[in-house]
Amino acid sequence: MSAIVPRTCTELAGDTARANDGPTTTLADYRSLQAYVLLGDPGSGKTTSFRAECDAVGDEAVFISARNFLLHLRAPDEFGGRTLFIDGLDEIRAGGLDGRIPLDQIRQALIQLGTPKFRISCRAADWMGDSDRDALAYITGDANASILRLDPLTEADILEILQESHGVGDPETFVLQAHDAGLEGLLENPQALELLVRAVNRGEGWPSRRREVFELACREMASERNQEHQAAASTNLATDSPMSCAGQLCALLLISDKSGYCLDAHAEGEDFIPRDPCGQGQPECLQAAVSSKLFKTTSEQCFGPVHRQIAEFLGAQHLAQLIDEGLSARRVLALMTGSDGVPVTALAGLSGWLATFSESARSKLISKNPVELGVYGDLDTFSGDDKRRVLEALLANPMSVSRACNHAERFAPLACAATESHVWTVLQSEERAPEQEHRLRFLLRLLSSEQRLPSLPPVILKIVRDKSWSSGVRDAALNALLHYQEGSSGVDDTRKVLLDEFTKGQVSIADSDLCGTLLSELYPKTVGPSQIWDYFPKSGDGSSTGRYIDFPDYPEVTAILRRR
Repeated sequence: MSAIVPRTCTELAGDTARANDGPTTTLADYRSLQAYVLLGDPGSGKTTSFRAECDAVGDEAVFISARNFLLHLRAPDEFGGRTLFIDGLDEIRAGGLDGRIPLDQIRQALIQLGTPKFRISCRAADWMGDSDRDALAYITGDANASILRLDPLTEADILEILQESHGVGDPETFVLQAHDAGLEGLLENPQALELLVRAVNRGEGWPSRRREVFELACREMASERNQEHQAAASTNLATDSPMSCAGQLCALLLISDKSGYCLDAHAEGEDFIPRDPCGQGQPECLQAAVSSKLFKTTSEQCFGPVHRQIAEFLGAQHLAQLIDEGLSARRVLALMTGSDGVPVTALAGLSGWLATFSESARSKLISKNPVELGVYGDLDTFSGDDKRRVLEALLANPMSVSRACNHAERFAPLACAATESHVWTVLQSEERAPEQEHRLRFLLRLLSSEQRLPSLPPVILKIVRDKSWSSGVRDAALNALLHYQEGSSGVDDTRKVLLDEFTKGQVSIADSDLCGTLLSELYPKTVGPSQIWDYFPKSGDGSSTGRYIDFPDYPEVTAILRRR
């Protein structure tokens, strides 16, 4: 059974350029009003919220689709003065030449009924702003209809829906995976959330490549799920047109540093692009794009990308297509970079994805922007030679290494056959400068999670044993070594030899964390409870003061230590 979570909404002012208007409320707070309109993005939960509120009002209310409501023009007595929840104005507007006609028909029916209390739901992209406001005000008089926007799901809502409606066993981990992939914007829309759950098989089947995750998610969001809108869609609109047009619009928004696109051609607002400059030649396509789940409502008749990373992905895809069709990559980059040739900060994400999609742009960005290529793009799609060039560019700049280390999982594809000899050389270096230590920590983090390179285990083990390195470098080397040893025969014996080497005589402060890590790997199969005592400092040894072995708090180990 699907979980129905209580939703909130925000009242919109008439100024289309305002992103946020009134305070957050619930539909229940508007029960006394003569009329209101509930706007929302596709799949945001308008119908579910209408049904829930109608049920809460009880027998004094009736829920009916806008299409069926117009069939009752000749039978007004069926509604008996009840509050009307008229759902889906957008569905009867879809495909029509004049969007004003359906609302006029609804107004006519409401007048015939004596203008009872009514509520209308509509997709935000199909709401005609002040024109529709004025049309409703004509029949409500002084009691003007309030325009409400359905708010996104809260974090608590998301976790509840994942677990109760979609059977996700570990919703917190699912949310973290979505954030890691850059798809957190999909979580706030109930239908987009459902599509994401399906696409990744309840969190068990996330694609290995970041690019695949984004492509899958964007195609799902670009698809139309509403049958009425499907039936009304233009037959000459290609299947991928909404996604392609969304890419065009996202590229324009990002490069012009605007927040959104406005359907009102006469809108005034520095942060939004009006309709005409974008819609020349393909207004239907752009309408379909902002009507999809790739965009969300920012204010009345104004729309922004569902998430900036989605905009960067689609915008870069569009720019790469233009480059493939003959547009100069240098000319595109000139729009994105400063006088130093480095993409401006606001376009770092766009440049990362552009390097993923366009080889000609990639070659120009590697030396200028290596960190952003990994943080925002997908290095897994790069050729071996390009991966080597990215790694060399990173290691040559201490600041780049430091920044990349904070996102090491995104750079893991750089540990590959094409870079193996270069990695081996860096790990073998006798240099002990702070910059070299940063390089080693970064490389060892990569080696802890990616494919195993056959020549590296001996040099990694050498770093683990080398006390001239800091404890942080040696600890990173041990984690990499453990990763390389997974599944190998006799691995516990090898680890036991290393543990004995570190604990022979005195356990130094520098070795204590290494011992704790090894004990965690070997307990209880190779090192049992009765042997734990042998690996702890001897009682009464003054040199052991302040030492700490980071070992898990197993009850049987605690009991042994208490008996010391």
